[in-house]
Amino acid sequence: MWRGLLLVAAISLVAMDPGQTGGNARRASAQQLLAEARTELRQRPAAERAESWAYLAHQESDGGLGATQDFLAAFGQAKALPASQYGLKAEVESDAVDALLEAGDEADAIRLGLAADAGRGFIQDRLVPEELSQGQIAAAWFLWSKATSPTAPSPFPYHAATALLALPPPNPAWLDSLKAQGLAATEQVADVAGGESGLEFLQALQAANPSDTSVTRAALHLWRALPRLAGTTWEIASLRGQLQTLIQKADKNAAADLSTKAPSPPHPHLEGGRPAAAPPRAGAPPVAAAAASAEPSGMGYFELYASASMARDHVMQPEMVASAFRRLTPAIAKADPAGLAELAVGCFELKRAADSQHLLAQALAAAAAMANATPTGPVDYSRSTALHIFGLAAEIDFLGTATQALSLRPSALKPAILARVARMAAASTTWKPGQQVAILN
Repeated sequence: MWRGLLLVAAISLVAMDPGQTGGNARRASAQQLLAEARTELRQRPAAERAESWAYLAHQESDGGLGATQDFLAAFGQAKALPASQYGLKAEVESDAVDALLEAGDEADAIRLGLAADAGRGFIQDRLVPEELSQGQIAAAWFLWSKATSPTAPSPFPYHAATALLALPPPNPAWLDSLKAQGLAATEQVADVAGGESGLEFLQALQAANPSDTSVTRAALHLWRALPRLAGTTWEIASLRGQLQTLIQKADKNAAADLSTKAPSPPHPHLEGGRPAAAPPRAGAPPVAAAAASAEPSGMGYFELYASASMARDHVMQPEMVASAFRRLTPAIAKADPAGLAELAVGCFELKRAADSQHLLAQALAAAAAMANATPTGPVDYSRSTALHIFGLAAEIDFLGTATQALSLRPSALKPAILARVARMAAASTTWKPGQQVAILN
């Protein structure tokens, strides 16, 4: 508690420092909030830190504050996770490399790419084409040669491999290894997306060497595996047709044999190995009716939010804000705190300060309750109402919002909220408060 109060005092002093310009003061305040967010992150369970640190880095980057060190930290946190958390490891590792490339930090991106484990396949598909787009053929092959096989079940980097097939490598053995790895990977695909990538690779391999019988064998293996691939019926049918065309080009006898040995179609209640939606139970209430019964009377759930958002899109037309305000009820306010925050911004734009502050206080109280009720992760950052509200609030009352964020109890959301408020503080040096829709996501 005392630490939070001291930080609030420090941020207030920065804001009042006559030697600081408005932009510099808000950036300095943002850095203080980010530092506190990192402190909070270090106290969170290891399973939360990687994704949360990546979110912090993105907020920092979107605020124009420079985030290389935090992306490096997120990558390190992800790599330290156990193999049982493969999905999270792969997502954060590849995300960090993508972000560094977008920021123009190619050296760090390549360094991380070569150090990745779970995300190696995704990263190769990003790094190799990046080098080729710059005409760096030797460098692209060098990256490929230095990367060991992706950690299972990391997808084989078909996009990178296909791009390299037609380009002579400095070492002929590299091309032989690439072909062998790609052919072996086509036997391990689990879904239609992997099958389509494998098909693209086989097509490129056949174009480079039409007499290569290994292409036919791999294509036949993939064709026979179609019934077990996850995907919709039409996706599998499309892939089947393309495979037959490929096999027809390579071996007409094998293609003719396919017509008499077509794979069994998916089970009628499956979409290519993936369970289809179950039919409704007899007597079950319609979904729409059930959803409607859960909404508060009068204005529906999120209708306030939509109305207030539309008002913002129309440069806060007074009549639209007034209409939303008139229709506001206690039930709607409780059900739709994000709508309250949007309406608070609208009132702020129209210089209705008292209304704006009243609405914002209610919205922030609801958001704080949500954050305090989320002691552990995982967190869906893209759909978090609490994060959205704190971001909106920071547009019109940065100091008050920062104070509220710092006073939150330790939780899975607190570091993200601090980072979000920091981003808005920094971004407001460029975007006018109330007109930051483009940076709210």
